[in-house]
Amino acid sequence: MHFPSQALPPAFRFERRAIEDREASIAAGALVMKDEDWVIVQQRGSKDESEFPALQWIAQMERASIDRPREMPSNWVRGFKDVYAAFKKGEDCQVDGYPIKNWPAITPAEAKNCARCGLHAVEDIAHANEEVLRQLGLGSRTLQQKARAFLEARANNGAASELAHLRSENEAQKQLLEEMQAQVSELRAQVSALSEPPPKRARA
Repeated sequence: MHFPSQALPPAFRFERRAIEDREASIAAGALVMKDEDWVIVQQRGSKDESEFPALQWIAQMERASIDRPREMPSNWVRGFKDVYAAFKKGEDCQVDGYPIKNWPAITPAEAKNCARCGLHAVEDIAHANEEVLRQLGLGSRTLQQKARAFLEARANNGAASELAHLRSENEAQKQLLEEMQAQVSELRAQVSALSEPPPKRARA
């Protein structure tokens, strides 16, 4: 799920924890554990993290999208749900965009600073606001320019690849059409030959 570039949601990740099932423990007279999904949320540009039971948090975000749609757009909530659904299936889609850890243009120190500020994708850096850039510190604007240049190059490469693919498909369609026209011409010639009367024999 990709969020709008102009307004990014908080950074978040899901994890599964073993917690006590209090009622089951009381009934069994012994410690009983159960699995529960939690979400760790970090506002971009902030070092602080908040933790919530996953389903409870998603429900809160749904209510917020109804009460305060400008602060919590409904497509953000759809994104939260999509990521959570993928998490439950065991799929790795916790980062929305191109992961910083896979970006060769960033140094380990810069990557650590980005993670501290809740930035986990190159897109997060490219669209970071002034407050986030201030939190990143020295060199943040240069890093943002590098991020934007990287994303632009990826977009251009993608567009070029798509154009080449379309051209290839067009050539294949053109060749197929020519083959079909040749077959039609051959069939017409055969039909025409069959419909012609046989030549008259000369009298002896």
